[in-house]
Amino acid sequence: MGLKTFLYDLFFLCLLGFYTFSCRESPEKPSGLVQAEKIMDLHPDSALRLLKRIPSPEKLSKENYATWCLLVTQAEDKNYIKHTSDSLIIRALSYFEKQKDPERKAKALFYAGQVYTDLNQPEKAVSYYLQAREFTETTDYHFLSQICSNLGMNYAYRSELKDQAKPWLKEAYNYAVQSKDSSSISRCLSDLGRVYGQYEEWDSVAYFYQEAMKIAAESQNYREYAIAKGEISRAYIRLGKSRQAIESLQEAKTVRIKYNLGHLAQADLSLGDIYRRIGNNDSAVYYLKKALEADNIYTLWSAYWYLYNLEKMRKDYKAAIDYNELYLTYADSIQHITHQKELLEIQKKYDHEKLLNVNNQLIMEKDKLTKGTLLVFLFAICLFAFYQRKLFRKEQYIRRIEKKIQDYSAEVYKNEMIIQHNKELIESLSFQQEEGSEADEHWIEIAEMQRKNDRLQQENKELQEKIQAHLHSLQIKEADNAKIMESVAARTTTFLRREKQLTSLLEERLEALKDLRSGIHRIEEEQWVEIIKSVNLLYDNFTERLQVAFPTLSPVDIQYCCLIKLRLPLSVIATLMSVAPASVTKRKQRIRDHINEQSFHFLADKRSVETFLWEF
Repeated sequence: MGLKTFLYDLFFLCLLGFYTFSCRESPEKPSGLVQAEKIMDLHPDSALRLLKRIPSPEKLSKENYATWCLLVTQAEDKNYIKHTSDSLIIRALSYFEKQKDPERKAKALFYAGQVYTDLNQPEKAVSYYLQAREFTETTDYHFLSQICSNLGMNYAYRSELKDQAKPWLKEAYNYAVQSKDSSSISRCLSDLGRVYGQYEEWDSVAYFYQEAMKIAAESQNYREYAIAKGEISRAYIRLGKSRQAIESLQEAKTVRIKYNLGHLAQADLSLGDIYRRIGNNDSAVYYLKKALEADNIYTLWSAYWYLYNLEKMRKDYKAAIDYNELYLTYADSIQHITHQKELLEIQKKYDHEKLLNVNNQLIMEKDKLTKGTLLVFLFAICLFAFYQRKLFRKEQYIRRIEKKIQDYSAEVYKNEMIIQHNKELIESLSFQQEEGSEADEHWIEIAEMQRKNDRLQQENKELQEKIQAHLHSLQIKEADNAKIMESVAARTTTFLRREKQLTSLLEERLEALKDLRSGIHRIEEEQWVEIIKSVNLLYDNFTERLQVAFPTLSPVDIQYCCLIKLRLPLSVIATLMSVAPASVTKRKQRIRDHINEQSFHFLADKRSVETFLWEF
């Protein structure tokens, strides 16, 4: 016992040590983090300011820092700030991928897709969007719409995969409708307009943008309205509706000015391009020069290119040369910026890999320090496991033998119950031996039951011998076995006795059945309702079950069956029904025929109607 106690103590000390080492209380979230998450959807600009004010977020706990990284990425995305690095989302993703929080994991995967879309890495973006969809709950229709929409647009701008864009965008639209979010519905319709534009199906393009504008106007979503209003001009140009294209762009610009939505230079650039296309050069020059007020290098680059071609067409070669030089300058700048971004991205990836290597080195050193202790613990656990295995195998063997003994004992007392039941049936049939016309039938049945009891008693004797053999193998004293068997017998006998007592007591208390056994008067028609109701209460809906099993039985047959179920003698039944005993015998035969109409196995040759109904 001393060694066993020592091993138990050592095992639990090991578990306690591991638990203490691995489990630390997670510090509370900073208030700024909680507040930013609450207002993210309605006020992403305020959320971003709150997140930026949190001092030294990298010093927060792992969970809080990962949450901060995810929320900052989300806030930048909602504020239409282009992502230039994946460092924050990678930290968030590496943490939440290992946690049992599918909502956070799905968000981290989705915003990883957003980041890599901005970084012009569509393969990575699509991979993360697909994973995000897998971990998103099927009832989160708004988020599913966002995922499918971004998947569709990623496919749309890749010529070899653009055919996959339409199904994803239609699925995004369906989810948006289910979410009942007008902004999502309007955005999905605009996305469909862009994709159909790639197939030059300009009527469909115009239709989707018009529907997008209609929903955006109804919900007063002026950003989506201005976007759709501006982009539909492309379809109008291709459909030869230049005037409508110009009107749409001018209205889009007016809305942007009114609601301070920005991107005015882009609208001027589009207007200048349309006027250039239709030959209205003065208006083209006016709007293209206004576009030069932009602070976006790509807008300036395009404006100079249009002006260069316009002046060249007007044969103002000096102006054309000046615009061309500016165009080339910006082209070089764009190339340089692209190159610098690539170098910066490579540097960030190198720094990230370097940090990972340092962390891995620290983990390896920490593992070396714990290996010695773990080996000692492992050795102690192995000793404990070996001892427990031997003990377990012995206990398993004992349980198997005990289970067999219990099964044999249960079988013995099941047989005893059948024997007791048959004895009661024999007693009841003997009591029915009043009329000579059925005496032979009853004696045959009684003899059959007696033979069955003899067979069961022989079977019980064989089971007792098996029980004794198993008890001997376990070296259990016969006195202990006797106690076990006496306990089972007592429970069985008590159950049977209680069932019989409760049935008798209930029968005595049922007014409709009180005077039936005396058989002193005929049963009146109005009494049958209460008698049948009492019999059903006493014997688990006896008449209803009988009628379902044997639908050819008449109402009078059912009445006779009730009296037989109550084990009333033939003479008493005859008195209660005001008929001769021979008529009762004929009725029993008629009932037997109806029962055998369903299936002959119900009443074999050696089984009487009484026995069948008593057991039914």
